[in-house]
Amino acid sequence: MHSSLKAICVTSVIKKENLEKIWQETVKNEFQTFDSFVKQLETIGVLIIKKGNTRKYDYAIANLYIDGFGITRQSGQRK
Repeated sequence: MHSSLKAICVTSVIKKENLEKIWQETVKNEFQTFDSFVKQLETIGVLIIKKGNTRKYDYAIANLYIDGFGITRQSGQRK
């Protein structure tokens, strides 16, 4: 695990600002833009882009990866 991630609490749902911080502190050199980072995570099935006007969060980690990566499941998110 990248050393910067130890200080960032990753939960099963993420606001854009928090995901941008993770990108900036970890893989910004490998992904020139935040959008390319998000697209890659979406393409490989790790990240789901939340849609709708009433959303509190912009992204969700796919259920398959939550337990495997040791990610904290946000209360109210379905298993």
